[in-house]
Amino acid sequence: MSTLFVDTINEKTSGNGIYIPGHVLQVLQYQKTDLFSTSSTSFVDVTNFELSITPASSSSKILINCCLLAHHDATLQDEFRFQRKIGSGSFGDFGSVPSSRVMFTSGYYGSNTSASANLIFLDSPATTSQLTYRLQARTRHSQTLVIGDDWNSDDAGINVLVLMEIGG
Repeated sequence: MSTLFVDTINEKTSGNGIYIPGHVLQVLQYQKTDLFSTSSTSFVDVTNFELSITPASSSSKILINCCLLAHHDATLQDEFRFQRKIGSGSFGDFGSVPSSRVMFTSGYYGSNTSASANLIFLDSPATTSQLTYRLQARTRHSQTLVIGDDWNSDDAGINVLVLMEIGG
């Protein structure tokens, strides 16, 4: 058996990169530090909370991970979902996930409750076009949901959206 030792591997053709199936190829992160609130019972976009990634291969998967800090003033059940846009197209469903399906739901019972929400989803977009993911939220009882704040502080917390390309 032979062993190959290298200090550096450079791609032969610019833009082709080094592709290893099953490994993380790129990681992008966005931090939202401003507040967002809604009382809508229909899904609305969480403003200023989207991120784009361009996969190196059409067999790659995109791991979406989102961490939120939220609060409300009364009993509340809130729901979150991701939407995806390919290239310059429109936002909408992705793959087998219909837009009516809730990807995460949480219930808070009592007044002045704050909680964190972690959302994670593995997408198989089958494209090398730019992908943009955004978060949507709604309440189930017309109460006010505030993302980026806990109930005893006026300071916005940090909400994070991370996209990871996994080689397929």
